[in-house]
Amino acid sequence: MLRRIALTVILLFATGANANSYQRGYAQGLLDARFKNIRIKVLSVMDGNAILRDRGCVSLKQRQALEQALTGSADITRVRWRASPCTTTQALAGSQTPAPLGKDEGALPAGELFPPLLADPRQPRFAAHYQAHDIPGAGFNAGLAAIGDSFALARAATRAGRFELGIQAGIFSLFNLDTASLNLINTDFVIGFPVSYRRGAFSARGRVYHQSSHLGDEFLLGNPGVERINLSYEDAELLLAYDLPGIRVYGGGGYIFAANPGLDPAHWHAGLETRWPGALGELDLVGAADLQSFEQQEWEVNQSYLLGLAWRRDGGRELRLMLERFNGFSPNGQFFDTPLSFWGLGVFFDL
Repeated sequence: MLRRIALTVILLFATGANANSYQRGYAQGLLDARFKNIRIKVLSVMDGNAILRDRGCVSLKQRQALEQALTGSADITRVRWRASPCTTTQALAGSQTPAPLGKDEGALPAGELFPPLLADPRQPRFAAHYQAHDIPGAGFNAGLAAIGDSFALARAATRAGRFELGIQAGIFSLFNLDTASLNLINTDFVIGFPVSYRRGAFSARGRVYHQSSHLGDEFLLGNPGVERINLSYEDAELLLAYDLPGIRVYGGGGYIFAANPGLDPAHWHAGLETRWPGALGELDLVGAADLQSFEQQEWEVNQSYLLGLAWRRDGGRELRLMLERFNGFSPNGQFFDTPLSFWGLGVFFDL
């Protein structure tokens, strides 16, 4: 019942969003990376139209450079301004000369063609979580520390669309907060090599990645009867995504081609994300749902839901405070066959 309520809340919120395209975040990151000395805020992106705001003046030359960056790289066809033009004195002073126009292609480009999944429990990122775990016959307060990120290595534009090669790595450590020394329970390591594609509102990400799991020494000392598995596997996954007004939907699946111990290989993955820019002043309201199902777990659906607020600075960094709900099998590798549900609170840092 609770999971239905959570999904219903997210869906209702999504339909009520103010029609801002999901590409607002990509456009904001693009401008932040290219024009570090101009404080521009992307208010909305809808149907190829972008609305920009600047608290200072924006010269004609600056506007042309900003519009060229967006219309050339962010699938935007028109830019509108909510800003005052520079006076003659300001223009002559040249106090706001834009940084040189960078390239969105080539080596080490800004941003990502396929943005990270907000509600995927094993999306590499920087985050800290409190989670009230409920497992069969027991319950405890848990802390999860996540360290990692995704990084674009190279990007190329073709007539068929844009392609990108990247790398991602993450560490996820689970702690028992009910013990005196906050015992380490389990640590998962993830490293992957994604290849992404984007054309207009459509995007895709294929990746090959490795995940391994290791039990904490304190957990083993306190639970001598636990059978140590040290789960490790390599997986190939393909996800397709489409940006609707105010919503991003994605889906796909994967195949585990090497594992120790042996695992049933097939799995599917789907979800949606939505963002309401400026819902509370400078804060965006963000909601996300991520659903995954594995053949190894008899196709039971692992459900992850997030709802909260995001604060984004002009430099491109973002801080999110999110309520969390999870129900399914544990995403902590060593305990992949253990049913788990929890409510939690997470703080996410996008660097």
